[in-house]
Amino acid sequence: MLALIAHLLSAHASRDLGRDVGRDLGCDASPHAHAVSWLSRGPIARAKARIDDDPSAPLTLADLPDEAGISRFQLLRSFAHETGLPPHAYRMQRRVVLARQLIARGVSLADAAAAAGFADQSHMTRAFVRLLGVTPANYAAATRR
Repeated sequence: MLALIAHLLSAHASRDLGRDVGRDLGCDASPHAHAVSWLSRGPIARAKARIDDDPSAPLTLADLPDEAGISRFQLLRSFAHETGLPPHAYRMQRRVVLARQLIARGVSLADAAAAAGFADQSHMTRAFVRLLGVTPANYAAATRR
């Protein structure tokens, strides 16, 4: 039953919620438990967690299959099937979310772009508009009101 709950949490809940639920269920939160949890995850969950842990990291498509323990083509098909997005699009989405959080905290647009892993501010702007439908400057202005 706990394995089912853990699977559902990893597939459908945020990492923070899963950590809170695990603590509420009395699960061990030691570093060893985290390592065991990491190993027991499926390959796509491991690849997704790698992106979620640091979306700004310079990660290549060759890095993810190695870490997940499956071929590049298996990763591409399975990742898109489970998340609805290929790995690159998922990482870009996570970068936009990170940039949005930084901008909401008052970080300058150029610094938010660099911290989120974008090549430059215009790269962030294109991804931001594609995903959210608003420019980072307009978003920053709206959050400061």
